[in-house]
Amino acid sequence: MPKIKKNVNDENKCPKKMTVNKKSKQVFKFDMKRILKERQAEGEFWKKNAELDKEMKIVDDLFQKEVNNAIQQNDELVLPTVGYVIFDPSKFNVSFQENYNLTRSYSQQLLLMSIEGNELKANIIFNNLKKSNWSPVFEDVQLILSNWGADLNSLTDRALLKCQINDCKKIKRHNFELTMKFISFIVLKNNKTFSEDELLTLAQYIAKISFDQHCGQMISVIKTLFSACIETALQEDDDTSILSFAQGLFSQYNYKLLKMVVNLFLPLQGNIIKKVYAYLTFKLYKSLLERTNNISAFPSSINEWFVQDLVNKDFFNRRSKRLLYRLIHLLEHIVIVFDLYSDEKKLSDMYDFLNAVAKPTGLSDSLKLVNILDIWRLRLFRLHVSHCRALDPRSREDILFYLYDWIEQPPQNSVRVLVKNRLSIVILQYVFNALIPDHKARGVFISPGLHDKDDTSIGYTITDILGGFLRWDAQYFYHIYRYGYTYENTLAFFPLYSNVLWLLTAMFPGHSNTMFLIAGVVFNNIIFVFTALVLFDLTLHTYKNSKKAYNSTVLFCFNPASVFFSAPYSESLFAFTTFYGMYHNAYENIWKSSFFFGLSVLNRSNGLLNAGFLFYTIIELAAKRRKISFKCLIGVCFVFACFSLFQIYGYYKFCTLQEHTLDPKVIEYAITNNLITPSNISVPMWCGERLPYSYVQEKYWKNMGFLSYFQLKQIPNFLLAAPCVFLLLKEMRGIGFSWMRVT
Repeated sequence: MPKIKKNVNDENKCPKKMTVNKKSKQVFKFDMKRILKERQAEGEFWKKNAELDKEMKIVDDLFQKEVNNAIQQNDELVLPTVGYVIFDPSKFNVSFQENYNLTRSYSQQLLLMSIEGNELKANIIFNNLKKSNWSPVFEDVQLILSNWGADLNSLTDRALLKCQINDCKKIKRHNFELTMKFISFIVLKNNKTFSEDELLTLAQYIAKISFDQHCGQMISVIKTLFSACIETALQEDDDTSILSFAQGLFSQYNYKLLKMVVNLFLPLQGNIIKKVYAYLTFKLYKSLLERTNNISAFPSSINEWFVQDLVNKDFFNRRSKRLLYRLIHLLEHIVIVFDLYSDEKKLSDMYDFLNAVAKPTGLSDSLKLVNILDIWRLRLFRLHVSHCRALDPRSREDILFYLYDWIEQPPQNSVRVLVKNRLSIVILQYVFNALIPDHKARGVFISPGLHDKDDTSIGYTITDILGGFLRWDAQYFYHIYRYGYTYENTLAFFPLYSNVLWLLTAMFPGHSNTMFLIAGVVFNNIIFVFTALVLFDLTLHTYKNSKKAYNSTVLFCFNPASVFFSAPYSESLFAFTTFYGMYHNAYENIWKSSFFFGLSVLNRSNGLLNAGFLFYTIIELAAKRRKISFKCLIGVCFVFACFSLFQIYGYYKFCTLQEHTLDPKVIEYAITNNLITPSNISVPMWCGERLPYSYVQEKYWKNMGFLSYFQLKQIPNFLLAAPCVFLLLKEMRGIGFSWMRVT
């Protein structure tokens, strides 16, 4: 039988039984059996698919049920268990929900709207009632409140009591808001609908409802109705009626007034509302200060609001902290509403008075109180600068105005100012490095690695722009960055900064000289910006004075040694670790504080002094709380351990006989300049006798010992530091006098 050639390109191959000779003509064969099998297989597939869909639907339903249960449980956990409940859920009446009909009387429609669960239907009733000329009577309003579960007697007579919250959401949000809006609409549209007594009673109802755990959250409609009732019922020149109503509110709520006057009265709209607010706040203010004898109804001038004229510091020392806390929260609104800023001197004195009183109590650590007091200080500062600008537009106060604007602007603007400051340092460095020839000093350390110049165009450009930064101590940091601790004198420079730059440049290819300059300058300027922001926050937390915080930050930016914070020196990183450690120590975060103080020691030797902050915290806690802070003790040990770790490394590097692989240029430079390198033959004389750091400082810098730095050749450095020293001594003098006044 001849072989049949298979067509490999034919996707619909026939079975072997149906293959025919290629010369013969293919004939279609109807295979009923095969067709039935395919149909049966297809039917089974769709049947299984339907069963799978049914199972997936069951799984989806179960999953959704679990999700709903989880949400419900979370909601139950969030809700408080105790609060003010004006409407008793057990008395809530829903009998009017069935078969609502617009043909019913308007009173029934109003009652139906107050309990209709469908928001669309409730809105239809609301619009229908607004279009009609019908006005409800006072009994209709009382019926709605009673139907919601309120006790009308308790709304006017009884004091607020907290109770268990069972189901405070039976009154839907749309029911409450639509009802309040309609009553407000009627009161404002026709002031003859309700009598004066009814409107004042309704205002008392609303005042009590504002404390409700659920309905009190819809404060906007409550405030509108409350204001409408008072403005309609009372006359502006009828002080007797105004005082009578306000006195009723004061006697009923007393110390709960602070919350009520904020929720119901602010922002003030209407002259009568302003009078009631003035009476309530003034009486509450005088009662807090226990000045109730011969109290006038309203403040006659803004001078009656200044605390320092009414009491002294001992008044608050003999009373609970809560009194001072409530007083400052009350004054938060009073200062703005009655514009106490118009008397800058008095408000500034009150700020200093309250700040001095709050500081010993510990309330000054409250972020809320800090914000309140700082709002006064910032506004006063702006007024002061504005007045100075008006008197002399070209005066130095223009600078202060610019500083204040920087405080008040968003943080990104502050960062922009700091970045401009750093860019100005880089530009000045480039200009003076191009104009002034280099000083040829004798015996100055120059790393042998600098002889390997980067001959690329980028290398020339970077060296030309930033080369002025690569002077003095930057040579040591570059040498440690490239070769490590190969000379004895390099042990005076601690390892953190050079290793950070090595880690940063290890990720990028390039010549070591160019990469060191780029990484050192960019890293230092970026970390300087963060350091300035940390300093601002630290000063603000310490002094509670934004002006002083900003002034300290500006002085830090424009200090005489500012160039060292942009050059590849360890100053920027040291300042950051020190200030950040102080910041965390101020907030009693001892672990973070100790960590950053330890990093500061690994960066510079004088970081060891930062352990003094932890020592002070130990003493302070021992005096105030009669306990020893073991966290601080561990932190102190950690700081000293970081210092000791580098000293141990110096001993290991130079005082142990071992093989060291050094670059030939390093060895040649050591021979030329009589520098000691690690060796496997002999060890330096200081091994086993002195600390590496102290020996190196004494041998190469000749400035070890008390006052040994005070030499005639150091006069330029003293002049450079003189402005900072002067400001520091002046501030210490001011702090001393302030402390004596407080104590």
